[in-house]
Amino acid sequence: MKLTASDLLEFAEERLDAMLARPGMWGSAEAVEMQVLLLLELEAVASTSREVNDTLCWMKVLYRQFIHARVPSATPAPLAQQIGNDLERLARLLGEFRDEVQKELRGGMQAPGQSHDEISLVPLAPESLGQDAEFADKRTHRMPFPEAPCM
Repeated sequence: MKLTASDLLEFAEERLDAMLARPGMWGSAEAVEMQVLLLLELEAVASTSREVNDTLCWMKVLYRQFIHARVPSATPAPLAQQIGNDLERLARLLGEFRDEVQKELRGGMQAPGQSHDEISLVPLAPESLGQDAEFADKRTHRMPFPEAPCM
């Protein structure tokens, strides 16, 4: 089976829509927050040719900046805890973060004339990737990530 970036993006979009529309159906506020962040990370990884670690670092920095802009007294604790586990407010804030991430992803990551359907993921030999890696990409487009240390 050939898995494309479009397949991953479609899955993530559908799940994000469902989670943000009815967050209470997906678990506690903290569980919803973590699941939404994982889906956004999946979208980012499927949308760029950057190294996975760079992409995840970029997402972490962007989320940290987002939280500090919305919650001035922010701490390292999950956003859900900082807003009193209010699922409605959390869904609204995570929806705003999703919009921000997707705006950043659309802001230049795709090469001219290239569609996501042309970007495919292919299985590689496990010995070349380590135990946890199942897929590697053959993408050629680049994304302008903010350069920031990831801690």
